[in-house]
Amino acid sequence: MNGKTDAIYRYYLHGPLARVELGHEKLQGIDYAYTLQGWLKGINGSHLNPAVEIGQDGANGVGKDVMAYSLGYFSDDYKPVNAAAEAFQLKYGAETEDITGHALYNGNISHTTVALYQLPGTTPVGYTYRYDQLNRLVKQRQHALTAATTSWGLAQYTNDYKENIDYDGNGNILKYVRSSADGALMDTLSYFYPRNAASRLVNNRLRHVKDYVSTPAITSDIETQVDDNYLYDNIGNLIRDSKESITKIEWTVYGKIRKITKTGSSLEYAYDPAGNRVYKQETVGSTVNKTWYVRDAQGNVLGVYGNKNGDAVTYWKEQHLYGSSRLGMWMPDINIVGGTSSTPWNSPGNRRYELANHLGNVLSTISDAAKVDFYPIVENAQDYYPFGMMQPGRTYKRVEGSSYRYGFNGKENDNEVKGVGNQQDYGFRVYDPRLGRFLSVDPLRDDYPFYTPYQFAGNMPIQFVDLDGLEPGPPPSQAYAMNKSLVDDLMAGKRTPRVVNSARAGAVVTLTMAIALDAVFTKGWATRTLLLTQVGGLFEHNTAKSPEGKKLQEERFKDGAADLAITWGVGRILSAGFKVFKAPTEEAFEYMYRVQGGISKPRFVVDEARQNIGIAGDDMLFINIGQEGRALEFAAKRGEEAVILRMKITKSFADKIRQDAVPQNVGRLNPGKPQIVDPTKAVDQYGLPKEYFDDLLKNIDKKSIEIITKPTN
Repeated sequence: MNGKTDAIYRYYLHGPLARVELGHEKLQGIDYAYTLQGWLKGINGSHLNPAVEIGQDGANGVGKDVMAYSLGYFSDDYKPVNAAAEAFQLKYGAETEDITGHALYNGNISHTTVALYQLPGTTPVGYTYRYDQLNRLVKQRQHALTAATTSWGLAQYTNDYKENIDYDGNGNILKYVRSSADGALMDTLSYFYPRNAASRLVNNRLRHVKDYVSTPAITSDIETQVDDNYLYDNIGNLIRDSKESITKIEWTVYGKIRKITKTGSSLEYAYDPAGNRVYKQETVGSTVNKTWYVRDAQGNVLGVYGNKNGDAVTYWKEQHLYGSSRLGMWMPDINIVGGTSSTPWNSPGNRRYELANHLGNVLSTISDAAKVDFYPIVENAQDYYPFGMMQPGRTYKRVEGSSYRYGFNGKENDNEVKGVGNQQDYGFRVYDPRLGRFLSVDPLRDDYPFYTPYQFAGNMPIQFVDLDGLEPGPPPSQAYAMNKSLVDDLMAGKRTPRVVNSARAGAVVTLTMAIALDAVFTKGWATRTLLLTQVGGLFEHNTAKSPEGKKLQEERFKDGAADLAITWGVGRILSAGFKVFKAPTEEAFEYMYRVQGGISKPRFVVDEARQNIGIAGDDMLFINIGQEGRALEFAAKRGEEAVILRMKITKSFADKIRQDAVPQNVGRLNPGKPQIVDPTKAVDQYGLPKEYFDDLLKNIDKKSIEIITKPTN
């Protein structure tokens, strides 16, 4: 099999990524430019024009650019070294009466331009943004530009693809207004949440959405819904979406979707011990399509296998291609029994390379087939609204019905659920880009009490991504590019001006292990002490007098700052990781209460030594979880002989009870399920059927069983 070059990387002398050339035949040259602050200014330029594009691709043996975009922060945020070859010719001029596009100096993005080959006209369009005091996006406006445009502003404003967004204090979206092409209103959405008699928010769970504009010609958007369209389990996971014909969503105890049941179809998923999806099964009538994912040790998808149209033959469908990040995929479509890979490997047209923006949003995919007029074959192209919904009228497919597996933020689309691009797997959670909300609560919600646990990227989707569905942060690709030189030299042990000796590389690995152990055994105190020491070390020396001394001191300061950045970064990443993964490794407990005696014989039996426990009879056993006050109140009604047993049960089993429980009024239809004693109150009181007795006894900490009170008159 012949080797194929998928990517060539080039870097600026100070470290950031400068250029990537894609494909064995150099299908694309992707050029990066940065401001003096280190912020990404854009890729290729602001026009699809080889004469002014950074790499001037098209006449140098490299395919013409099919994507260009720029990011604007404030006026004159970027000046090229060679002013005669200005790639970012489109200058935005903010005016006093502008409601969007104001200058920002905090790294947030004021305006952008994007040009995509095969989209209408291939000319760039401009977008301007407005944020509130919390940096949450509240407005987007599009500006129509021409190939000859060099400046733009309020005069180019249109109503096309505009957005207005309102939030409550928690960050829940209250109103969302979107326009489509030609400025026509597409969505005028109002979001409804549970409220009490005083109209105060009860919780952050979205009940339903009302759309006050009907657009039957656009089938991908949100339309008005019946009241209580969305239903949740007791811990806040979505379990029904009536508008999308989803009658039931089943979740694992680790917050992963196990099964989605729709009218006439279903989807089932399986995961590896790290929580990565490894299997998907779609059933439509009698047709069953299966997909297997093969991953590396870090969870990256390597290969995808599956059948077609319900047949019994398994095909090698995809082989993902990686450089510093995912480049695209090779699509061999080989029968794994008796097939050969040499022919499709050497056949042009089986590769797809993805072109993405600063957020990882896949804007275009190209084929490795022969170039036409120096342009590569574009398979797909699309533009997005800020929260990830694809813009109607700004999409392109070379083959009708085809779509690329990945899209917004570079995440996998679950197109079988709600249509192309309308649901995405972020790893830890699943996301609906039309709503701008996740379907389940944030695993790190305790660290972000100021956010609704369903928010996406802190409601800052132009600047931040949501890191695997956990927390908002800068895109990993941008952080990698800006720290490329330091990270690679450290890990390779090279002797460079930024790395005094090769021991620094080993120190990073040692530091990572030390911080990991610190997170487990000393709860982070050692790491915090190290950070304080490093901060102090930056300023511990007297100012040097000689030029040589000042230069040496400057280098020491840079190295110290690098050490500080590495310590903080590793600690931050690992702290988040340990918070998420500690549940499976260190089982947490919750208190369960059982009131018995008084007017009936005790059913929960325990000996004095707390060695043997059991449950008498097969009738439903009533318990509550974490509600000591309710137990005291109930015990008082049972008489002087009543007692309250308190014991610890594993949190995973407590969550299973909550997840499986059904209201009492439908208990007869679900005889093997726990029943919620009073669904009108947010109280964890349940009746457990006999099917749960054995598991309950296994999940009780026997040593924790105690009698906490004997009620008296």
